[in-house]
Amino acid sequence: MKKIILIIFLTIAGTISAMILTVYCLVQNSYSASYFQYYIDESYIPLDEEITSIKQGLKYAKERAEKWHSEAVLCKASVSFSRVKEIENRTGRISYWFCVSNLGFFKDKMAYSIVEIDMKENAIVEFTSLGGGDTLKWIGIDINKGNIDIEECFNKIQSSFDFEEYKKYSSPFIIIKAGEEEWNFSMLDSLNKQNEGLFVKLDSSNGEILSYRRKR
Repeated sequence: MKKIILIIFLTIAGTISAMILTVYCLVQNSYSASYFQYYIDESYIPLDEEITSIKQGLKYAKERAEKWHSEAVLCKASVSFSRVKEIENRTGRISYWFCVSNLGFFKDKMAYSIVEIDMKENAIVEFTSLGGGDTLKWIGIDINKGNIDIEECFNKIQSSFDFEEYKKYSSPFIIIKAGEEEWNFSMLDSLNKQNEGLFVKLDSSNGEILSYRRKR
């Protein structure tokens, strides 16, 4: 009788162990997908048109992001101009951040990636998979809801402020962050002095200035 009980106990224990091992393997495999890994792809992908706006480049960035994950959605977008010539020609570098939610065995993770478009080259010049993190930190945005873009932001700043002031900066840097309700324009003295410069919020529907501050 004792032998029968022992056999039953060992059988149950073996089954439970096998189930635990199976679940563990499933969990581990769910987090080993490529979109959970950090890597940089510097493949040069020329685009078939001149990119002059964030919205214009979005379709190409999304196409690249969907190769990383078919359900990738835009969660942030910005363009930066790091040299005087880039500012004058309005040919900066656009960054599109994409995310995918409800990933992993427990559907509690997100994965993130960045697509970089160089406006001078009219090409995708870099893709970065940032790996995974906790879910619900970022949500998708639709930058096409508004009526403004790079050109409208520059024009409004030029007509409202002393735009030429950037030429006095030690190492001028401009970044424009796109959003659904508002766009943010920042003209910095340099990347090392990110609290110094001109900071403007614009209404995405009409380009009107919502608020601004200047700090030197």
